[in-house]
Amino acid sequence: MRLATILLLLAIIFVSVTEAHSANRALLIGVGDYQMKGANLPGIDKDIKMMREVALTLGYQKSEIKVLLDKQATLKNIRHAIDSWLIKGVGKDDNVLFYFSGHGSQIYDKNKDEPDKADEVLVTHDASIGVNTLNNVFVDDMFNEMLEKIPSKNVFILIDACHSGTATRSIPGQKGLYPKYIEYPGMPRTTRSVSFASKSIQGLQAGTYSALSAAQDNQRAQASNLGSFFTLGIRDAIVKASKGRRSITMLSLHDKTTAYIAKQLPDPGLVHRPALVGGADNNQKNMFVSKKPRPQKPQKPPKKQSWSEELKELVDSAAYTVSATTNARSFKVGDSLVITSKIAKGGYVNIVTLQPGDNVPTVLYPNKYHVNNWIGAGQTVTIPAPGDRFVLKAAPPSGKALIAVFVSPNKVNMYEQGYGEGVFKMMSKSSTRGFVVESAPEPEAPEPPKPKPRKYGAGIVYVTIK
Repeated sequence: MRLATILLLLAIIFVSVTEAHSANRALLIGVGDYQMKGANLPGIDKDIKMMREVALTLGYQKSEIKVLLDKQATLKNIRHAIDSWLIKGVGKDDNVLFYFSGHGSQIYDKNKDEPDKADEVLVTHDASIGVNTLNNVFVDDMFNEMLEKIPSKNVFILIDACHSGTATRSIPGQKGLYPKYIEYPGMPRTTRSVSFASKSIQGLQAGTYSALSAAQDNQRAQASNLGSFFTLGIRDAIVKASKGRRSITMLSLHDKTTAYIAKQLPDPGLVHRPALVGGADNNQKNMFVSKKPRPQKPQKPPKKQSWSEELKELVDSAAYTVSATTNARSFKVGDSLVITSKIAKGGYVNIVTLQPGDNVPTVLYPNKYHVNNWIGAGQTVTIPAPGDRFVLKAAPPSGKALIAVFVSPNKVNMYEQGYGEGVFKMMSKSSTRGFVVESAPEPEAPEPPKPKPRKYGAGIVYVTIK
C-alpha cells in the first residue's frame, strides 16, 4: 500500500474518532486575583458563578464546562485549555463558548501588523510589568491563531474587559465601581484602539465566529462587588430568554446587555456600550445548544433461555391442562419408569423429558415404534406401552427430571423434527413452533379485544432420581 493511501486512511480514521468523541464546550476564565500589586478586581468569582449558570441554561452539560479562576488562569494554562478543550475537544457542528472576565490592556505591537501600533491583551493572573510592556499576557494575535484551529462553525466569544481609557481618563472613579483596564508606565498611547475581540477574529472564516465585548474601543468596562455589569446583563438576558422559551442570538444579546448596562450604572458618564463583531450569519445564530440524542448504552444481549425454562414457559402458556403421571415420583438408578397421560381433547401428542445433566430434551413420544402421534379424545398414552420392545430405566446422574406432555390441534411431530438415531430423538428448537398464539379478530364493538385462548394443552410432572 502506498504511503499516500496509508496517510489518507489514517486521516479518515482520526477524523472519525474525533467526531465520535466531540462535544459542545464552554471555557470560562476569570481573573480577579493578580500577582501584580494593586491590580485585583472584586466580583470576578461572582462573574464565573453567573456564567456557569448561563452555560448550563444555554444547554451545555456540566461535563462540557471548564473553568479557570484566579491562580488557575495563567497564560500557560489558558493556552493549554484552549488547545485541549476547544481545539481538540469539538466537532464542526458543536457549539463553543469562550468567556473572559478580568483586566484588558495594550502593549506595543511586536509584529508591526497593527495600524494603531498596539496589540490588545487580556491580563492573566501571572502577568507582570516589564520595561514599557506587560509580560505573560494573552495577546490578540495569539488568540487569533488559536481560534483559527477550532473545528466548530459555531464559536461565541464574550469578553468582559476593556482595552482603552482614552475617553474616560478625566472621569473620576465612583465608589464601588472598578474599571477593568490596567495602565502601566510606558504603555502605548493610541488615539483610537481596536478591541481585543475584533482583532482576534480578523481574517478568520466569515460566519463561524461571533464576538461580543463589554465596551466600545474608547470605553471602560466596569466591575463591582456584585459582579461585572456586562456579565450581569448577559445572565439577565439569557435567563429571561430561557424562561420565555425564546431563542437568543449574539445580536439580541448585544441589544439587551446594552440596555441593561445603561439602566444599571448610576452615572451616565460611566455607561459602556457592548461592541459586537463577527459575520452577520453567526451573529444571528441561536446560542442555545441543540439537544443531541444521548448515546445509548450498549444493551446486554438477553439471557439465553434454558431448555428447562422454555418447556416450563410452554406448559404455563397452554390453554388447558393435560394429565401427566408416572408410576412413582422418586426412582433409584435402575428403576423402571412408566409415563401415563389421558388425552381429554384429541390432538397431536408429544411427550419429552429433560433428565439431570442433559443439555437437550429427549422426545419419548412419538418414537421409532409409534411414529403417528394423533390421539383421539378420551384415549390414554402410556410409555412404554404394553408390547413395546423397550423399557425406561432411571439412570445417573441423580437429580430432578422433568417430563412434559403437549397436545396440539396443529400437526406437530417432535420425533420427525428431532435429530439423532435410535428409538428416541433429541428435541429440536423448531419443534416448539407449533405452539403459537393466534391473535383474536378485531371486535365490532368498541370493547377491549379479548385474545383467543391458546389452542394447545400441556402438563408437566417432576420426578427425582436418587
